[in-house]
Amino acid sequence: MLVKTDDFVKKGQVLAIVSDVEGQEQLASLQNQLAVQRSVRDETLANIALRRTQLKIERNRREAERRRSRAEYAEAVAGIPPEKLAQAEADVDEAVAQLRQSRRERERLEQLFADDIASQAQVEKAQMEEEISLARRTRAMKRVEELKKGATREAKASAEAELAVSEANLQSERESDMELSILEQQLQTKTLNLMRLEDELRSMKNRLSRSRIVSPVDGQVIIVHHQPGEVLHRGTPVATILDPTDLWVEAEVAEEDSGHVFAGQEVIVRFPSLGPKSFAGRIQSVAATLRTPRGAQGNARFLQVKVKLLAEPENLKPGIEADVEGSSVLAEEVLTVPLQAIIREGGDTFLVTANDSKTRRLQVQVGVSDGERVEVKGDVTEADLVVIDQPSRFDDNVTVTVQR
Repeated sequence: MLVKTDDFVKKGQVLAIVSDVEGQEQLASLQNQLAVQRSVRDETLANIALRRTQLKIERNRREAERRRSRAEYAEAVAGIPPEKLAQAEADVDEAVAQLRQSRRERERLEQLFADDIASQAQVEKAQMEEEISLARRTRAMKRVEELKKGATREAKASAEAELAVSEANLQSERESDMELSILEQQLQTKTLNLMRLEDELRSMKNRLSRSRIVSPVDGQVIIVHHQPGEVLHRGTPVATILDPTDLWVEAEVAEEDSGHVFAGQEVIVRFPSLGPKSFAGRIQSVAATLRTPRGAQGNARFLQVKVKLLAEPENLKPGIEADVEGSSVLAEEVLTVPLQAIIREGGDTFLVTANDSKTRRLQVQVGVSDGERVEVKGDVTEADLVVIDQPSRFDDNVTVTVQR
């Protein structure tokens, strides 16, 4: 609690800070879940990137094998020219050099991995490169041997078989593409889960941000309902603040007088502790039902009304006793209508006239009432005929029959 009774506060000033223990626990749980989901998502992203690299290397290798197989098959059928042998021997030397370099790179990365400098993915990639270099050297040496033997029937059959194998590898590529597609679908699912947790986290942070209870108005604290350490349930007031610009008088009208009061009625208010001076007021609202106040004698019932002062006196304090007086006697020489002719809609009052057998709805102001008739002011005259039988049913220009 940051305020105490009788403190003056400003609109927006923090009154109290609520420690939402359950919300803090849920926030911590969501943050942990979010960290785990992000880690899983990032791992999946890394796996997809690695797999794409591996597939690209594998695809390039297979494509090279297909080209080589086609060329070897064509040469096996057409015969091998001498310059091809020289080129094949040069390819062997190049493949041997490449294998030696790949092996050194693999050994270097394995040592770095043992020292926690290189990653497992780098080591695996180096191992793959070494295997590719080894296969390239083997093929190059085999190629030289085949060229030296010449285009034998066995060489032709071997070249044809290798060509068939390289073409069959296309199916393996499609399977690899499907594997990558599955990984991407898993990534999409993990991303959606991550977005859902982020939304829940934002909602929880918004909930916790409302733990700072602020004053809605400028005013004075008149009641502090709770002390630090108490458990606060939702909807429970923390403090009551008086808005000095919004003061009113609550009055109770005895049941026998309840028919003489209505919203908008002008009354006189006196405050015994402020002397004999009276103040003008207007009834702002009337309770829907009568009630028996606590401590009332017998079965006495009262109608509660709310009175707004037209001018507030000085030194007016909340809780001060007030006397409210209203007139139940109609003034002379004023225009009145039966009380049942009045239509009340919100804060407005209407009459329905029936001149020339056509209805017309008129907005009027009402004054004092004796319970049967009420004073009216506005665009209505003594000669007007008014509807008294459920007038709210009628709109303008409705044809009616006037009974005299």
